[in-house]
Amino acid sequence: MSKKVGTIKRFFEDKGYGFIESGKNDTFFHINDCPSIDPASLSPGQKVSYDISKDKRERIKATNLEVEAQA
Repeated sequence: MSKKVGTIKRFFEDKGYGFIESGKNDTFFHINDCPSIDPASLSPGQKVSYDISKDKRERIKATNLEVEAQA
């Protein structure tokens, strides 16, 4: 499965979660699902790639975030 690409819309570092803007819906992510990301490195407007999975309640969430290289 290919990774999706989006932009960090909001990130609440103190709470460990945020939202990625991609298309018409925002995608939730939690930093615990993104082991290779330094939380201090995330900021609004930053491009990221990610995988999609579901939580235990079957809600969509982003996992395995990777910061995209700036052109």
